[in-house]
Amino acid sequence: MNAGTIGGPLRSTGAAALTLCAAQVSGPLTITGTSGPVLIGGPQCAGNNISGPAQITRNNRRVSFAGNTVHGPLTITGNTGGFSYSGNTVDGPITVSGNS
Repeated sequence: MNAGTIGGPLRSTGAAALTLCAAQVSGPLTITGTSGPVLIGGPQCAGNNISGPAQITRNNRRVSFAGNTVHGPLTITGNTGGFSYSGNTVDGPITVSGNS
């Protein structure tokens, strides 16, 4: 998704890939088990505004989480295949661990 609004939760389980750029998400963001790349802000992808907790866990390819604003807790754990995290603003506890 590029430059859109989601008026509720965004949940993705087992997707082939996921891209979220310049979006407004008004609810929790949960992304798990993606087999391809996960791009949530990053190179040539503007950051997002997420109003609620964000969880990005157990994805199997590169995960980029950059330039985002999260109004709630952020958990990014157990992702493999490459990982980048930078330039985010988070209004809650942050857990980033076990990513490679």
